[in-house]
Amino acid sequence: MSPPRWPISANETSALILSMAITYPVLTVAPAHAQPSHLPANVIHTVEPALLSKLRAKGSENVHDDSQLAARLLRGAQAYQENRLDDAITEFSAIIEANPKSFEALYNRGSTYYRKGLMMEAIADYTTAIDLAPTFPWIFISRGSAYSNLRRFDLALPDFDEAIRLDPSNGASYYNRGLLHSKEGHYAQAVEDLTIALQLDPTDINAYTARAAAYEKLNFVSQAIADYRKALTIDRRNQLAASRLKELGLSP
Repeated sequence: MSPPRWPISANETSALILSMAITYPVLTVAPAHAQPSHLPANVIHTVEPALLSKLRAKGSENVHDDSQLAARLLRGAQAYQENRLDDAITEFSAIIEANPKSFEALYNRGSTYYRKGLMMEAIADYTTAIDLAPTFPWIFISRGSAYSNLRRFDLALPDFDEAIRLDPSNGASYYNRGLLHSKEGHYAQAVEDLTIALQLDPTDINAYTARAAAYEKLNFVSQAIADYRKALTIDRRNQLAASRLKELGLSP
């Protein structure tokens, strides 16, 4: 899976959205169809006061109280945006060394490790961040995706479940859990989750193609075709939908 496709905003944060294109981890839905995961395509730039009060209640300390550390956070976010991942890790690590309870730096470094493909390191940082900010759903989505990349689906599922419990309006949680169900061969459950994801975001192309792949596994070919066509109405350049329609003997 991938960390993030993620141009999806988290409700509790004012995030600096940094598109990660298709460099995210991928969880295959079917042998021929790979779907990117929905992970936060961003690192945290600032946190809303309401969330900060919750984090501080758990012992998290906000780097914006220190101008030098806040500057490092910005530099790390910029490096991440420019794909200078080692530089980003250097900046976030310096913040953590100075302030081990910085939720933002831990989460950001975990997301940077994730982008480098270092899943164990990402999981370690996400786990520490969860201890400081147990009500922030994106950490659970991110850690669940990292677990999925390691094929630890038994650990990924509880993280996606918790993300949904914390924020039932976040379609990324349902999307990722749907991909997980598909990977495990539970296609009916995958369709259920992906349908909810699409109800929450009817323009989510990846959810349409993922649900179409699950429909194919269930031999619901007409529903699969409809989803592939819907994906193409949103983006005519979607190669996955176009190639699958061609393989089914249909014109894109």
